[in-house]
Amino acid sequence: MQAAVDREKVYTWILELCNPETRENALLELSKKREVVQDLAPMLWHSFGTIAALLQEITNIYVAMIPPTLTAHQSNRVCNALALMQCVASHPETRSAFLQAHVPLFLYPFLHTVSKTRPFEYLRLTSLGVIGALVKTDEQEINFVMQHLQHAFKKTIQPSIGWRNSLKTWKLNPHLRAPLNRTCTKPDEK
Repeated sequence: MQAAVDREKVYTWILELCNPETRENALLELSKKREVVQDLAPMLWHSFGTIAALLQEITNIYVAMIPPTLTAHQSNRVCNALALMQCVASHPETRSAFLQAHVPLFLYPFLHTVSKTRPFEYLRLTSLGVIGALVKTDEQEINFVMQHLQHAFKKTIQPSIGWRNSLKTWKLNPHLRAPLNRTCTKPDEK
Protein backbone atom coordinates (compact mmCIF):
# COMPACT_ATOMS: atom_id res chain seq x y z
CA MET A 1 0.00 0.00 0.00
CA GLN A 2 2.95 2.33 0.71
CA ALA A 3 4.08 2.14 -2.94
CA ALA A 4 0.62 3.28 -4.13
CA VAL A 5 0.70 6.24 -1.73
CA ASP A 6 4.19 7.21 -2.89
CA ARG A 7 3.11 6.92 -6.53
CA GLU A 8 0.18 9.23 -5.88
CA LYS A 9 2.57 11.70 -4.27
CA VAL A 10 4.79 11.52 -7.33
CA TYR A 11 1.82 12.27 -9.59
CA THR A 12 0.87 15.19 -7.34
CA TRP A 13 4.41 16.62 -7.40
CA ILE A 14 4.51 16.34 -11.18
CA LEU A 15 1.26 18.32 -11.38
CA GLU A 16 2.66 20.85 -8.90
CA LEU A 17 5.61 21.55 -11.23
CA CYS A 18 3.26 23.52 -13.48
CA ASN A 19 2.24 25.87 -10.67
CA PRO A 20 4.96 28.45 -9.86
CA GLU A 21 3.72 28.63 -6.26
CA THR A 22 4.18 24.90 -5.60
CA ARG A 23 7.04 24.24 -8.02
CA GLU A 24 9.97 24.67 -5.63
CA ASN A 25 8.77 21.97 -3.22
CA ALA A 26 7.84 19.68 -6.11
CA LEU A 27 11.33 20.09 -7.61
CA LEU A 28 12.92 19.20 -4.30
CA GLU A 29 10.74 16.16 -3.65
CA LEU A 30 10.97 14.77 -7.18
CA SER A 31 14.73 15.24 -7.32
CA LYS A 32 14.99 13.19 -4.10
CA LYS A 33 12.84 10.42 -5.65
CA ARG A 34 14.47 10.28 -9.09
CA GLU A 35 16.61 7.27 -8.18
CA VAL A 36 13.77 5.18 -6.73
CA VAL A 37 10.94 5.90 -9.19
CA GLN A 38 12.12 3.89 -12.18
CA ASP A 39 9.69 5.40 -14.69
CA LEU A 40 9.96 9.00 -13.47
CA ALA A 41 11.62 10.14 -16.71
CA PRO A 42 8.75 9.03 -19.00
CA MET A 43 6.27 10.41 -16.48
CA LEU A 44 8.00 13.80 -16.60
CA TRP A 45 8.47 13.81 -20.38
CA HIS A 46 4.88 12.86 -21.20
CA SER A 47 3.17 15.06 -18.59
CA PHE A 48 1.67 18.21 -20.04
CA GLY A 49 3.73 21.32 -19.28
CA THR A 50 6.34 19.60 -17.14
CA ILE A 51 9.37 20.02 -19.40
CA ALA A 52 8.27 23.60 -20.11
CA ALA A 53 8.22 24.24 -16.35
CA LEU A 54 11.72 22.78 -15.98
CA LEU A 55 12.95 24.92 -18.87
CA GLN A 56 11.37 27.95 -17.25
CA GLU A 57 13.36 27.23 -14.09
CA ILE A 58 16.52 27.06 -16.18
CA THR A 59 15.89 30.22 -18.18
CA ASN A 60 14.86 32.18 -15.06
CA ILE A 61 18.45 31.86 -13.86
CA TYR A 62 19.96 33.44 -16.97
CA VAL A 63 19.44 36.95 -15.52
CA ALA A 64 21.62 36.04 -12.52
CA MET A 65 24.56 35.09 -14.71
CA ILE A 66 25.67 38.52 -15.97
CA PRO A 67 26.54 40.16 -13.68
CA PRO A 68 27.09 37.04 -11.56
CA THR A 69 24.49 37.38 -8.80
CA LEU A 70 23.35 33.76 -8.46
CA THR A 71 22.53 32.92 -4.85
CA ALA A 72 22.85 29.53 -3.18
CA HIS A 73 19.06 29.27 -2.99
CA GLN A 74 18.65 29.99 -6.71
CA SER A 75 21.41 27.54 -7.54
CA ASN A 76 19.85 24.77 -5.44
CA ARG A 77 16.48 25.32 -7.07
CA VAL A 78 17.78 25.21 -10.64
CA CYS A 79 20.03 22.26 -9.77
CA ASN A 80 16.92 20.35 -8.66
CA ALA A 81 15.38 21.11 -12.06
CA LEU A 82 18.61 19.99 -13.75
CA ALA A 83 18.58 16.77 -11.72
CA LEU A 84 15.16 16.00 -13.19
CA MET A 85 16.49 16.85 -16.65
CA GLN A 86 19.35 14.42 -16.02
CA CYS A 87 16.78 11.78 -15.15
CA VAL A 88 15.05 12.36 -18.50
CA ALA A 89 18.37 12.52 -20.38
CA SER A 90 19.58 9.21 -18.97
CA HIS A 91 16.42 7.16 -19.48
CA PRO A 92 16.46 5.03 -22.66
CA GLU A 93 12.78 5.75 -23.34
CA THR A 94 13.15 9.56 -23.25
CA ARG A 95 16.79 10.23 -24.20
CA SER A 96 16.25 10.37 -27.96
CA ALA A 97 13.27 12.74 -27.73
CA PHE A 98 15.23 14.89 -25.24
CA LEU A 99 18.07 15.18 -27.76
CA GLN A 100 15.78 15.76 -30.74
CA ALA A 101 14.11 18.61 -28.85
CA HIS A 102 17.57 20.20 -28.45
CA VAL A 103 17.01 20.67 -24.71
CA PRO A 104 20.78 20.59 -23.98
CA LEU A 105 21.12 23.95 -25.76
CA PHE A 106 19.50 25.55 -22.72
CA LEU A 107 22.40 24.32 -20.56
CA TYR A 108 25.29 25.75 -22.56
CA PRO A 109 25.06 29.25 -21.00
CA PHE A 110 25.74 27.59 -17.63
CA LEU A 111 28.89 26.00 -19.00
CA HIS A 112 30.18 29.37 -20.21
CA THR A 113 30.00 31.08 -16.81
CA VAL A 114 33.34 32.03 -15.31
CA SER A 115 32.35 32.92 -11.76
CA LYS A 116 34.19 30.79 -9.22
CA THR A 117 31.56 31.08 -6.49
CA ARG A 118 30.05 27.91 -5.08
CA PRO A 119 26.54 28.48 -6.57
CA PHE A 120 28.03 28.76 -10.06
CA GLU A 121 30.31 25.77 -9.51
CA TYR A 122 27.32 23.60 -8.54
CA LEU A 123 25.35 24.92 -11.50
CA ARG A 124 28.15 24.01 -13.92
CA LEU A 125 28.72 20.61 -12.33
CA THR A 126 25.01 19.71 -12.41
CA SER A 127 24.77 20.86 -16.05
CA LEU A 128 27.72 18.63 -16.88
CA GLY A 129 25.87 15.79 -15.17
CA VAL A 130 22.98 16.20 -17.60
CA ILE A 131 25.34 16.19 -20.56
CA GLY A 132 27.28 13.30 -19.07
CA ALA A 133 24.05 11.30 -18.96
CA LEU A 134 23.59 11.97 -22.66
CA VAL A 135 27.06 10.98 -23.79
CA LYS A 136 26.66 7.49 -22.35
CA THR A 137 24.67 6.52 -25.42
CA ASP A 138 25.54 5.39 -28.93
CA GLU A 139 22.65 7.28 -30.54
CA GLN A 140 23.43 9.41 -33.58
CA GLU A 141 21.82 12.50 -32.05
CA ILE A 142 24.71 12.73 -29.61
CA ASN A 143 26.92 14.15 -32.38
CA PHE A 144 24.86 17.34 -32.22
CA VAL A 145 25.54 17.63 -28.49
CA MET A 146 29.22 16.81 -28.93
CA GLN A 147 29.75 19.53 -31.52
CA HIS A 148 28.52 22.15 -29.08
CA LEU A 149 30.05 20.53 -26.04
CA GLN A 150 33.68 20.45 -27.15
CA HIS A 151 34.14 24.23 -26.93
CA ALA A 152 31.99 24.62 -23.81
CA PHE A 153 33.80 21.78 -22.04
CA LYS A 154 37.18 23.46 -22.50
CA LYS A 155 35.84 26.73 -21.11
CA THR A 156 34.12 25.21 -18.09
CA ILE A 157 37.13 23.19 -16.99
CA GLN A 158 39.47 26.18 -17.12
CA PRO A 159 37.99 28.41 -14.35
CA SER A 160 37.12 25.59 -11.97
CA ILE A 161 38.57 25.26 -8.52
CA GLY A 162 40.88 22.30 -7.74
CA TRP A 163 38.86 19.21 -6.83
CA ARG A 164 35.85 20.35 -8.85
CA ASN A 165 38.05 20.51 -11.92
CA SER A 166 39.26 16.97 -11.32
CA LEU A 167 35.73 15.74 -10.69
CA LYS A 168 34.42 17.23 -13.92
CA THR A 169 37.27 15.75 -15.91
CA TRP A 170 36.86 12.34 -14.26
CA LYS A 171 33.09 12.35 -14.74
CA LEU A 172 33.04 13.26 -18.43
CA ASN A 173 36.34 12.00 -19.83
CA PRO A 174 35.35 8.34 -20.36
CA HIS A 175 32.09 9.39 -21.98
CA LEU A 176 33.65 12.00 -24.23
CA ARG A 177 36.18 9.68 -25.83
CA ALA A 178 33.84 7.28 -27.65
CA PRO A 179 31.56 9.92 -29.25
CA LEU A 180 34.57 12.09 -30.12
CA ASN A 181 36.24 9.13 -31.78
CA ARG A 182 33.07 8.54 -33.85
CA THR A 183 32.86 12.24 -34.71
CA CYS A 184 36.54 12.62 -35.60
CA THR A 185 37.15 9.50 -37.68
CA LYS A 186 37.45 9.82 -41.40
CA PRO A 187 34.69 8.20 -43.49
CA ASP A 188 37.08 5.56 -44.86
CA GLU A 189 38.08 4.54 -41.27
CA LYS A 190 34.53 3.65 -40.19
